[in-house]
Amino acid sequence: SNTDSLVVTVLTSPDATIANAPMQVCADASAILLNAATSGGSWSGNGMANANSGLFDPQLAGTGTAQVIYQVNGSNNCSAVDTVNIVVNPLPQVSVSPNTIQQACAGTPVTMTASGAVNYQWMNNGNPISGANQANYTTTTAGSYTVMGTDANGCGAATAPVQVNVSPNPSIFQINAPTVCEGQATAFTQNSGIGQGGVISTYQWDFGNGNTGSGFQTSETYASAGQYTVQLIATTPEGCADTATQQVTVHANPLVDSVITSGVCFPTPIGFDAYTSGAQAAGYQWNFGNGSTGIGQNVNHAYATPGVYYYDLTVTSTEGCATTYNGSVAVDAKPNADFLSTNGCT
Repeated sequence: SNTDSLVVTVLTSPDATIANAPMQVCADASAILLNAATSGGSWSGNGMANANSGLFDPQLAGTGTAQVIYQVNGSNNCSAVDTVNIVVNPLPQVSVSPNTIQQACAGTPVTMTASGAVNYQWMNNGNPISGANQANYTTTTAGSYTVMGTDANGCGAATAPVQVNVSPNPSIFQINAPTVCEGQATAFTQNSGIGQGGVISTYQWDFGNGNTGSGFQTSETYASAGQYTVQLIATTPEGCADTATQQVTVHANPLVDSVITSGVCFPTPIGFDAYTSGAQAAGYQWNFGNGSTGIGQNVNHAYATPGVYYYDLTVTSTEGCATTYNGSVAVDAKPNADFLSTNGCT
């Protein structure tokens, strides 16, 4: 036999372990400075900004699995390599509907719905809204609304802003109407306005009898007596409106059925007797057609000369409604009684 011996020196390899690599990040995450147990090595792989710094940029890597390799050489010519996989998750595609400018009237709710994420946070003018963490959000406040949506991986994205404009409502304070009589034009006026420098563009009237009108002021002639509900709708150019109603009582006119004249032979005074129905009559005003007038249901009037005279009678009800009756009377001259005689025999 024979024996030989040899001394073998086992050199220690450097430690290439990457200490702080995350398992996953979001695509919009900030760059991460990776650290290895032994410095001075070389970095390579998807998302590495340069070989010397260990700076991993998720946006440079892109979505998917990025493989990062770190290799370090020791002073004794021994080397080591460590490899880690970092999952770069895509951002959620968060959207909101409707996504156009919303025009609303004061007090009218606007509902917006977000989708594409698991958790949501609504913001107005960049400020988080307390408790607004559902997919749906309803508001009556103007502002620029965005939604921050977060998916199951914890990645988040914000929607484009949706502008909500709130316009003031008009206010109709009062509708005015004088005493209304059938067959007479009744003027309607109203008092309305709007705050914050707004204007009212249209006024739409419904007179309650099937007829309508427009304008700040208007009028209507009711053909028959009764109770009518008048409605006014005031609308702004933005479509905001206010509605007011007013009950209107239309009184009936008195009816002149006939006028009976008596004593139509000159110079006997003529008797005028009026007969009415319908609304209760409160006043009788006569115009005898010769410049003279009279008052009362039954009157007498003496004309200065025979002839045909055209008179009129205005009867006014207790509610102030009036009817005028036109008539004529012929005042006849008395015949002259005369005779001739001749002499005769017994």
